[in-house]
Order: sequence, then structure tokens, then C-alpha cells
Amino acid sequence: MNPEYNRRQPTKYIDQRQQQIPQGDQLLQVVSAILFQVDQTNQSLLNLLTANSTVNNSRADPKVRPKSFSGLPSEDVIMWLDHFDIVANYHQWTEQKKAMEASMLL
Repeated sequence: MNPEYNRRQPTKYIDQRQQQIPQGDQLLQVVSAILFQVDQTNQSLLNLLTANSTVNNSRADPKVRPKSFSGLPSEDVIMWLDHFDIVANYHQWTEQKKAMEASMLL
């Protein structure tokens, strides 16, 4: 049982618990920190994949392709860009190749 719980004032305990949920700028900071950790994990995984691949591998794996993006309200542009960057890094695309591939997917 939580020592903060007070049987005589349960609403006080509930109010205290609700105050612990981040709000406004604090919520934004928490979400930003989580997204940063996700990005770091993605980069670590990508580095691991790159380290385990052969040096002469052109990475022309047709199974690893970015998804197309049509701009529908159900699509998240940030998630699409993250996915596109992961695939581009996997294939070791140049900036010119990235631009060409993105133009075909939009």
C-alpha cells in the first residue's frame, strides 16, 4: 500500500497523482526526450546493421524501400520522413539519390 494514501482524504491523494502527469511545456519536454531516445536507438541499430554488412555491398535490396506518401490526414509526415531517412541510410544514398527517390514517392 502506498504510504502517501490517506483513507480520510482519498481525493487529496487522487489530486496529488494527477499533478504528477506532465502538462504543457513539461509534456513537450518529456515527449521530446522520448523521441530523442528513439532516434538514438534507430541510429544504433543502423550502425549495427552497417557494421555487420560487407564493405562492397551496394545494398540494392528491393525489399527495403520507403513507403509512398500521399499527404492524407491519416498519414504522419514526420514518421514518413523518419522511415525515409532510415531506408536512405540503410542504402547509403547520396543527397542526390535521396532527392530522386523522394520525388518518386510523393
